[in-house]
Amino acid sequence: MKSQNLRPIIVLFLLAPLIGGLLSGSPPPLQFFYPPNLLFFMVLYGGGALIARELRRRWNKGIVSLLLLGAAYGVLQEGLIVGSIFRPGIFEGVQASFYGRWMGVNWIWTEMLIMYHSVYSVAIPVLLVELAYPERKYERWFGNSSFKAVLALWVSFLIIGCYSSFTTYGYVLTLPQLIFTLSLASVFLYLSYKIPRGWPRFEDNFLPDPALFWILGAFGSFLFFLGFIFLPTFSPSWVLGMLFGPLLIALFGFLLRRYKWGVEDELHRLYLIGGALTFFMVFSPLLEISGSAGMTIVGVSTLIGLLLFRRKLKKRIEERLMSEVVEEYPPEGYEELEEEYVISRERISSEK
Repeated sequence: MKSQNLRPIIVLFLLAPLIGGLLSGSPPPLQFFYPPNLLFFMVLYGGGALIARELRRRWNKGIVSLLLLGAAYGVLQEGLIVGSIFRPGIFEGVQASFYGRWMGVNWIWTEMLIMYHSVYSVAIPVLLVELAYPERKYERWFGNSSFKAVLALWVSFLIIGCYSSFTTYGYVLTLPQLIFTLSLASVFLYLSYKIPRGWPRFEDNFLPDPALFWILGAFGSFLFFLGFIFLPTFSPSWVLGMLFGPLLIALFGFLLRRYKWGVEDELHRLYLIGGALTFFMVFSPLLEISGSAGMTIVGVSTLIGLLLFRRKLKKRIEERLMSEVVEEYPPEGYEELEEEYVISRERISSEK
């Protein structure tokens, strides 16, 4: 492991549990920051995100592969530790947690949680850290030995989590449940390895204003969470309800692949991620009212963090544009240089 990779590794290790666990209010802040729990969540979420990110880079794959790795992570966490895939009515008052239960599996809830972990526990933390450290974006962060050590640590905490669930809740997997969990995770892992890097093929349309991607991300997050919450009320059949997740994936896959994503899409990525996190920021005060003390602080802190990162990102883009102008014009072309710099500044200002 290279020393220059240590900083992004630490940031991702800390960021993944904050987004995947704390921001959703499950667990509440007081439980989350209890030292033994905090260590467990950092290894589980942070280690999982680091492993998924490293496998993607080692296999030289694209964003879809990362999402599939996140799905495999979600299956292992929810199947082996939490038990929400199999335990009936695990969340009281949340009808979706037992709606569509068939042959001992909560199918609707499982579909929702797989999509949640894929996006929020893995993809968003990884993309944010790679935005923060663009010079390390395409590199492997671990050597073979250090990667095996991280993998071993993560598996050991997975086993500890299974034991903790048994001693605390009496939850233990039957052999068929264990086979189902490992098989489903293996399918996602296999697909992430086999899927071509260039799939799906993106079109060449230029990216519109970044603010539109915040709207798209916010719309997607509200549609995702509220759709699954109210699915038992509006769906005539849970079998038809199972189509909601794939249709949502198809819709946003179609919208996002219409554009040409590349080096100059950093703001668009950040706005899309910020939109996806908007649901939690809006509902965090409601979680506080319902008994999760500290969630308002979590929501406000998330907003402040995104705004500060946005300012830093804009400054970096501005400096890059200025350096491109300097390279293009020789010193004697100072007037042209100054004019180009003004244009660059106006371009940045128009995106605010």
